[in-house]
Amino acid sequence: MTGLSSETVKSFTAALGLPTISASFGQEQDLIKWRNIDEDQKKYLIQINPPTDIIPEIIRDIVIRQNITNAAILYDSVFVMEHKYKSLLQDIATRNVITAIDVTNQEQQILKLQDMNLVNFFILGRLETVTQVLKNASANGLFNAKFAWHVITPNSENIACECDDGRVLHVKPIEDSSFKERFESIQRSFNLDEPKIVSAFYFDFALQSFLAIG
Repeated sequence: MTGLSSETVKSFTAALGLPTISASFGQEQDLIKWRNIDEDQKKYLIQINPPTDIIPEIIRDIVIRQNITNAAILYDSVFVMEHKYKSLLQDIATRNVITAIDVTNQEQQILKLQDMNLVNFFILGRLETVTQVLKNASANGLFNAKFAWHVITPNSENIACECDDGRVLHVKPIEDSSFKERFESIQRSFNLDEPKIVSAFYFDFALQSFLAIG
């Protein structure tokens, strides 16, 4: 839960001292109503970041490691990025644009970013989303040595794209084989949705929260 309703709940629980576990998006200082809680309150007002809030932080690491000076960061509805516009690449000398993927006019969006002399592209999204973005990029001649493409997905499957020759760095979660059978059983029993890393997180989040209350 994000936005006004989430902040209202946090204000209420903090004022009444109610033990609360939140899966809200946001890093330190992003949760306005819990921004100034003391050490004692931190013991019962707890935030656990969901995977799709942590995954975008990979971009910061890549930018620093590769000394990237410009970046176009596109994302779909799986990710909540509004709170990251200023913080994601804060204190890094990288000219960047962070924008939601325009599903109705994707080609023009990519070309517009190209016109801004952005050559390092980061795509955050579902497999079907990133595949379409790569397809449009390939069709418009953006798959060559000038451009660098980084795809970051919450899905564990590989990309299947009918694109021209080009290099794509694909960052994805890898399933722990020791938990695969158990997760598949839970997935069938509770009809959990894809991506697996997201559904597994919220299932475990709910389960552990109920056990803590009990």
